[in-house]
Amino acid sequence: MSNQNEFKITKQSTPQGVRFEAAGFINMETSLELEKELEAALAAGEKEIILDMSNTKALTSFGIRVILKTYKTSVAKGGTFQIQSPSSVVENVLKISNLEMLVKK
Repeated sequence: MSNQNEFKITKQSTPQGVRFEAAGFINMETSLELEKELEAALAAGEKEIILDMSNTKALTSFGIRVILKTYKTSVAKGGTFQIQSPSSVVENVLKISNLEMLVKK
């Protein structure tokens, strides 16, 4: 059985901004780490933030809060925030939450 607090976030610069990959479980405990990384990118003035969720195993309401907060802050600062390659679990949560518009096409 996997650890429900297993989480890793990696960051990669892109020509337009920054791309993060969130692997593992995004829950109450791990969402704080994700939030810290995304807030740092916003504070640094990144205009395009992409969150790759292809290896995300679970997304709880705590993670949804972080995603919404990042999206709203990014747009307010004239930037963009998109989710890339959501896992099937994440895709289902986004659909239920009516947030599929955040998925990069």
